[in-house]
Amino acid sequence: MKKFVLVAAAVTSLSVFGGQAHAGLLGSTIDISAFFPDASTLIQDGGTRTVSGAIEYPAGTFSSYSDAWQIDVTDSQVIITNTHFGFPFQPGSFNGFIMTILSGPTLTSAVADASSGFFPVGLAIVGNQLQINFQGVTGNSNASPLSSIIDVNTAASSVPEPSTWAMMLIGFAGLGFAFRRSPRTVGFA
Repeated sequence: MKKFVLVAAAVTSLSVFGGQAHAGLLGSTIDISAFFPDASTLIQDGGTRTVSGAIEYPAGTFSSYSDAWQIDVTDSQVIITNTHFGFPFQPGSFNGFIMTILSGPTLTSAVADASSGFFPVGLAIVGNQLQINFQGVTGNSNASPLSSIIDVNTAASSVPEPSTWAMMLIGFAGLGFAFRRSPRTVGFA
């Protein structure tokens, strides 16, 4: 019986104090907008999307900014592609995109992937936003379409997942059962 109590206590403590589950961007609700000449001047809001296996912002979404930009968000990457040949990002304090996570995990870090065809001059995480600044960056006019790939890391929210709740309830039920069945002793030794 004591072994059962120890196992139930271990399961409960692991489910309560164990590590967080993987939290990627799939299923998150996001909004990506284009800004220029600074991060407070909105050129075009791309609209709210749910991250899935499809391209969230196909070419033409940002037609007021440039109809050539396509943005695909995966579980762990933001892939910004210029579908035309060559491009300039005009100089300014900010010229690029801001992704806001409306519901989903918390962004913990972002870095340009080494396989990118062009690179941002700045990446910043501000609250629930990823700011991707390309001010002054140019792409080769003779090259095929180029992509900038941003690798992102996320952390699960502090609300336990359903599987964590299930393990915790099983552990508490086991503890309750073990204490209910154990003999009661009264007195002093």
